Amino acid sequence: GVTAILKALDTFATDSPIQEAGCIALHNLCAKSAENRKLAAKEDAIQRVIRAMKECSGSASVQEAACKAIINLTAKNMPNKILLGEQDGINVLLKTIQRYANNPVVM
Repeated sequence: GVTAILKALDTFATDSPIQEAGCIALHNLCAKSAENRKLAAKEDAIQRVIRAMKECSGSASVQEAACKAIINLTAKNMPNKILLGEQDGINVLLKTIQRYANNPVVM
C-alpha cells in the first residue's frame, strides 16, 4: 500500500525507475480513494513526490508520473493542496512546466 511505496521512494531517492514506479503507484492508489489520499498526506507523500521531481529533474518519465500523482493526491482534498504549496510544490511544478514545455509526454 501507500506506506510500502513511500518507503521505496525514500530508500531509492535518486533511482529514476523506482521513483517513476512509485509515483505511478501513488497515482493509481489515490485515483478514486479519499482514504488513500488522506493516508498519503499523513505520511508525507507529497513531500516525497516533490523530492522525486527535484532528484530526477532530468527524467521526463519521472516528471510525468509525479505530476499525475500530484493531481490525484490533491483531487478534492484542500489540505493536500495546502501541503503542496507549503512544501514548495508549486515552484517545482512550474520548473517542470518550463523545462518540459515542448515535451508532449510530460505536458
